[in-house]
Formats: sequence, C-alpha cells, structure tokens
Amino acid sequence: MLISRKIRLEFYYRSNDCTRLKTFQNIHHEERCFIIGNGPSLNVEDLDLLKNEVTFAAHRIYNIFSGTEWRPTYYLGQDFVLLKEIEEQAKKVEAKNKFFPINIKWLHDFNIDDAVYFYLNSEEFSTQLPRFSKNASKEVYEGYSVTYAAIQLAVYMGFKEIYLLGVDFNYAQTIDNEGNIIIQEGVKDYFSNDHNIGLKLPNLEKSFLGFLSAKNFAEDEGVLIRNATRGGKLEVFKRIQLEEVLNIEYREIWNKKQRSYQI
Repeated sequence: MLISRKIRLEFYYRSNDCTRLKTFQNIHHEERCFIIGNGPSLNVEDLDLLKNEVTFAAHRIYNIFSGTEWRPTYYLGQDFVLLKEIEEQAKKVEAKNKFFPINIKWLHDFNIDDAVYFYLNSEEFSTQLPRFSKNASKEVYEGYSVTYAAIQLAVYMGFKEIYLLGVDFNYAQTIDNEGNIIIQEGVKDYFSNDHNIGLKLPNLEKSFLGFLSAKNFAEDEGVLIRNATRGGKLEVFKRIQLEEVLNIEYREIWNKKQRSYQI
C-alpha cells in the first residue's frame, strides 16, 4: 500500500495538475481571506459584505447564490460521495478557480475541465492530530472537513489572516469513532434545506482534531485564524465579530462625519 501511494504521488508530481497548483504558491502573500462554511448561521447579508474580499466556499454553497451577488473567489470540494452527486452543479459555479482532489478524478471519473486538482492524503487518524501540509502542491491532508483543506490551501497561497464564517460545527446527525450515530433533534445541517441523510455523516471527533492541528500550525507559523461564525459550536479558534474584521462600525461613523462636514 505504501508503494502504491508512492507511485500515485510520483505520478501526480509529474502531472499538469501539480504544475498548475504550484502557480498559486504565495500569490496572496500577507493578505487576508474568508473561508465560508455552509452552516445554518450563514446569511446573504454577511456574504454581501464580502463581495470585495477573497473568499473560499465549498460543496453546495451554490444554493445561496439566488439571494446574493457575492460569488466565491475559490470554490472547492472534498467529499467524494457528495461531489459525485453534485458534479453538474459544481461545473456551473462561478468562481475564479476551483479545487478538487485528484483522487476523485482517478477513482470516480469526476472531471471538471477548468479545475485545479490537489492530492488528498486520506491516511486514517483517530486520537493523533492529522498532519498539516506546508506545501499543498505536494499533498493536502485529510482533516474530516473541507474547511481543513481550505485552510491548507489558504496557507499555501500566503494568506496571513484567515477568518471562518458559517462554520457551525453542529449537525442533526453525526457519527463517532466507534460508529455510533448521534442524533440531535431540531438541528439544521446547513443554511438551506440540504441534509446529510444518505451521505457520509460528519465525524466531529475527527474534525475537531483537524481544527486543533490547524490552530497549532497557525500559532507556530504566525498565521492568524479567527472564527467569525455567528453562533455555532466551534470553539477551537478565538471568536471575532465579522463587523470588527471589516471595521464596519468605524466606517459608518466616519461616513456620518464626512456627511456632516459637507452640510
């Protein structure tokens, strides 16, 4: 199996997909970005505020497009089962660039012509923290959350400030490390009426370790990661209000002063 993985990696390193991904290294040096989750707290008003920001979004984010002019700068996916289900919709997403695992292209004939493909290292972990990739053109590590992949890509692109929004970390049904299904009544999975029934259920125990690994990496490397989600249950990263990040209150006060001077 190790030999097989080594062969796959060597094949990927020599591919045009790897060459394309290398062009993204540090293209956003010292900039900030927003990684958008699809949690129930996500709303169009917040997305409208991010129209001029660099943003990452994933999977079924297109279900919110009818309510906002905002579109993600970068669109990505990671869940093989879900991606095969939404392949046609993913092709139509408006984004500057799209990112998907090369693994799904090889194994499931998933192919979006204008996409950039990364190698997803899906090695299993349970109680140990997953590794965090310093070089996404070599491999991106599994963290049981597409947000974890997005953080690794953002770091590779050179972002020094990363803000999470709509990452609620809370689902109606989840599965633990022992395979037990945990049900929470009255909880929505996403901002839309989508759900995980029939799909791979989230494992929050493993996802938590992924977020913790990202936090440790960020602190060691001087990358700021903050959670601007409105509510939710992700407490790994320090909280911050979106208005504070965007300096909205200050901007509104300044505009009022400018108008009063003109009068």
